[in-house]
Amino acid sequence: CGKSFTQKSGLNRHKKIHTDERPYQCEFDNCKKRFRERFKLTTHQRILYNIKPYICNFPNCTRSFSDIVNISENGNKRHKRTHSGEKPYK
Repeated sequence: CGKSFTQKSGLNRHKKIHTDERPYQCEFDNCKKRFRERFKLTTHQRILYNIKPYICNFPNCTRSFSDIVNISENGNKRHKRTHSGEKPYK
């Protein structure tokens, strides 16, 4: 496909897209989902087991999330809006 990467791990991860290789399988009951990357399986399992290790750091907020993207600087804007009062949709 012509893509190049600075690290071999990036190339190996990208190759799985072309082969549809999904070596990480969910073991939860009858779940048949498979993933290319281990961290995506981990996030999926956290959702299934309701594990939420990532806590919003806004004062007095008690929300927690299964995935760090929900509280990261570039993450979930919807939750951040609950603190900022921003209402972009009219």
